[in-house]
Amino acid sequence: MALKCASLRTRGRIALVIHLYVYWGVKALENMTALPRIVRMQVVAGVLGSLALIVFGYVDYAYAYLFGVLLMTANAWWLARRLNKALVMSAEAGQRSLYAGAALRFVALIAGLLLGHFIGLHLMLVAAGIFVAQALIYVGALLELKKEQDDQESSAIKNEYKGDGFG
Repeated sequence: MALKCASLRTRGRIALVIHLYVYWGVKALENMTALPRIVRMQVVAGVLGSLALIVFGYVDYAYAYLFGVLLMTANAWWLARRLNKALVMSAEAGQRSLYAGAALRFVALIAGLLLGHFIGLHLMLVAAGIFVAQALIYVGALLELKKEQDDQESSAIKNEYKGDGFG
């Protein structure tokens, strides 16, 4: 019975973390270009991975996996906010801000792992969620780079042709 109550308590805590993340994150995500797509990819991967684990009967593992994805999604959101703030700073101040942000995000990630451990999540599945979410950040960045290259090529083609016909 105590294990069942602990499991319900864990589910309640995870639901609270998800609710707070969504509540605080939505307004900040509206102003960023690539981040909403990356976050959508991460959330979809988290939900699909969790559903797959639930289907195979690993409900507690599904919570741990989703928690890891949410940790990295929050980390990506925090990085994007820091990058947006650094754009309006001088080069030196922006660099200091980015380094400080990296250190703070690392400490927050360790704190998140400790929180996962204390609420009884399987840390290997938390790490799997972190890995998947981080890989999706990389994929999202590659897609954004490809989109920018395609836009540059199409604008170069449009600028190259300015004639009216045969010569």
